Amino acid sequence: MPKLTVYRGRRLLFEHPWSEEDLIVLGRGEEVDVPLPTDKASREHCLIQRAKDRFIAEAMEARNGLFINGKTRRVKSLEDGDRIEIADLLIVFSYGEDERRRLAAMESGTPGASLRITTGEVHDALAESAEDKEAAIRQEMAASGWIDAPTANVGPERIAEIHEEMRSKRKAHLEVLVGAVHQRHVLGDRRVVLGFGDDADVRLPGRGLLGKQAAEIVPDAEGHRLVRRGKWVSIKVGGSKIGDEVLLQDGDLLDVGGAKMRYLAFAIRKS
Repeated sequence: MPKLTVYRGRRLLFEHPWSEEDLIVLGRGEEVDVPLPTDKASREHCLIQRAKDRFIAEAMEARNGLFINGKTRRVKSLEDGDRIEIADLLIVFSYGEDERRRLAAMESGTPGASLRITTGEVHDALAESAEDKEAAIRQEMAASGWIDAPTANVGPERIAEIHEEMRSKRKAHLEVLVGAVHQRHVLGDRRVVLGFGDDADVRLPGRGLLGKQAAEIVPDAEGHRLVRRGKWVSIKVGGSKIGDEVLLQDGDLLDVGGAKMRYLAFAIRKS
């Protein structure tokens, strides 16, 4: 089943499964199909229309613009994994190949096509009720007064800044507590050194008695690995000491040489 998944930064707000509608409207208004909880969205910001086995997004009022995969759009035929950015919200369009084959078979009149069960439908049947989460968002919007308020027009430069801020939050990163100050280190495709020297990417407290490097965070096909570089440095993940290396999991709490930090994985991966 095709669906729209709505995020703010790293936070999953709700999922909106597509049922039998030929057209749905996304916006801040009371009567829209998919609510957008931000005062920077127009009441009727955009629509998505089913056209046989395709889904087409089109800007409506969209005072602060409609961005799909990082580009301003008026109209676009959506593909599985396409990302719609509206202010600080990200809406991911999911449309698996199994669903595409089913719709194509239905259009051609293949017997039994409408009875096929897709992997997406199995997942949705097991997941927490999307309707409850969406209803909570609608209640939150009504309480905030966003539905009746005028659209906040913030200009293209500020919209670009908001998009970049949200994209950065969704990237894999370390949150490091140094004293009373939180530092945030975005992790990319390079190695990140945790050590005691001035050339370390993440500077640890103390001097390091037997070497300047304590560990590295190394990109991995599955995410990131924490690799030991200092033999005598205490390194724990989730309260347990590690050996030479460990594959990090989203939300892991790290203690490296007395420095406390948390690993946050990529929030959203394109399928």
